[in-house]
Amino acid sequence: MDQPQPPSDQSDAASELTESVAARSAGIAREYADVWRTQYRTWYDRSKAQSTWSAEDVVGDHTDLFEHLTPIVERSIDLTIELLRPWAKSFEARTR
Repeated sequence: MDQPQPPSDQSDAASELTESVAARSAGIAREYADVWRTQYRTWYDRSKAQSTWSAEDVVGDHTDLFEHLTPIVERSIDLTIELLRPWAKSFEARTR
C-alpha cells in the first residue's frame, strides 16, 4: 500500500530546505578546512625556518585562528538551530 504523500508545495519546500542545508554545510566545511590548511601551512613553514617558536608566535597564531574560526562556528550554530526549529515547534505543539 502506498504511503500518503505530503502536498507538493510542502515536498518542494522540504527539498529546497535540504538543498540549502547541504550547500551551506558544504560551504562551512570547506571554509573550516581552508582555515586549518592555512594554519598548518604557517606552522609547517615556521618549523622549517626555525627550530624553536616564541610564546608570541604561538599566542598570535591561536588568536588569529580563533578570529577565523569564530564566524564559522557561529554559522554552524545558526544552521543547527534552523534545522532543529521545526522539531521544536512540533514537540511544543504535542505537549500542549
